[in-house]
Amino acid sequence: MLLRALIYALEPARSRELAGLLRAVGIHTRTLRKGADLWEALRARPADLIAIDDEVLGPSPAALIADARGLPESPEVLVYVEDSDPERRAELQAAQVFAVIDHAASRPEVVEALTGVAGRLTEMRQQELLADEAADAVGSLADFSTQSPAMREFLAFVRKVVDSDSTLLVLGETGVGKEFLSR
Repeated sequence: MLLRALIYALEPARSRELAGLLRAVGIHTRTLRKGADLWEALRARPADLIAIDDEVLGPSPAALIADARGLPESPEVLVYVEDSDPERRAELQAAQVFAVIDHAASRPEVVEALTGVAGRLTEMRQQELLADEAADAVGSLADFSTQSPAMREFLAFVRKVVDSDSTLLVLGETGVGKEFLSR
């Protein structure tokens, strides 16, 4: 699965460093130049991950991170921090960033952390694809056709619980549509 990252850093050297690290774990990158519009770039070409230098976020990261997570493609946000200040890390975690990577960590540590990020992103995107496929394959209760009065009674009951938080156990012979109904 192709993962795409958009890198946003103030310094070109930091952008190149981040791009190299992300490419090392199989994430395709593109870099925004200083002063470029992040939102415009994401609308033009969506990304799975925004790798952003902590300097770009400034003192209040929550608003920018919330805006990024509110985009239609809902990219995850990775923040590359200069130092491991526990208060800043806590602030970033509270803003629901996907990962915080410490610039001061050794290259093998950073690559290991980014490998974990790539694995989690891949798993999330695969789950989203499966959910989309399932949604496309799902019919509605109106798709069930039956002559059986017992089955009609059962479907009437299912219609009552389908929009609730209730759990329904469906039992029956092989091939009668239990899985189709459960979707």
